[in-house]
Amino acid sequence: MKKILKNAEEQWWKSSKMFSQGFGKSKPHAKAQLVYKQLWQPNEVAAWAFELVRRLPNVDSNLTPEVAARLRSLQPYPNLDPAQINHLTFEVNQHLIRPLSVKTADPGERKGYSRPIEPFRFDLLASDNELSRHFIEWIEMERKLMRKRPEENPANSMLRARRDPNRLVNWHLVELLELQRGKGFPMINSEKKLRGDAKRIAKEFMPVVMKALQAAEIAVRAGPNFLSAINLTVPKLVPPKTISFAELGSVVAKAASALPKRRIVKKFSS
Repeated sequence: MKKILKNAEEQWWKSSKMFSQGFGKSKPHAKAQLVYKQLWQPNEVAAWAFELVRRLPNVDSNLTPEVAARLRSLQPYPNLDPAQINHLTFEVNQHLIRPLSVKTADPGERKGYSRPIEPFRFDLLASDNELSRHFIEWIEMERKLMRKRPEENPANSMLRARRDPNRLVNWHLVELLELQRGKGFPMINSEKKLRGDAKRIAKEFMPVVMKALQAAEIAVRAGPNFLSAINLTVPKLVPPKTISFAELGSVVAKAASALPKRRIVKKFSS
């Protein structure tokens, strides 16, 4: 493996001034711990996901020619502009957030969650220990049912690591995707398994990465005055999710008071 990984730009994480690499994990340099914690750690998962997705054409022959060409055209993470970096971090973190409980009416993925608990009522006169024991027994029963449904078993996906997203990061997986079909040195069985894991993770992150890049492109087109206004008046929308231009118009309307008198609202609502 070590002999075939020669491109320093493609493996920029190996020459960082903030951290070193050990067994695929980043470790801050002694004099860079504060900078590492503030500037790198919040972005590492997004950077790792992006680099996995960039290499997906090396291992996935089912990608359309257009998608494969788009992924191959992506520059290494350090070459991205600030808007792209911010949107990547936002979208990847949103994708990884996994709440302890969800409302049954909420749309979205429900893999690994229990059945709704609405039909039950609990005896408020019982002790905390009795109630806790009863609830844990119910949870264990739900987990047994889940294990019988492989498609919902967190052991078969990335779901278990989503309480601590940084546990997901393993830069060795990115290096394994450097290998293209029919090229490079043979891999041992353990590396083949890891390469399969890397491919699966890259496929999960691909729509997230593409959505982030699309959102960054829309934000850049909107211009610096628009972004400044959104920062001042609607901070929770920065960086924004991908939205239509009609939806963008309503956001601009809220921010218009912070802008010079221009017809920006009309421009984006048309």
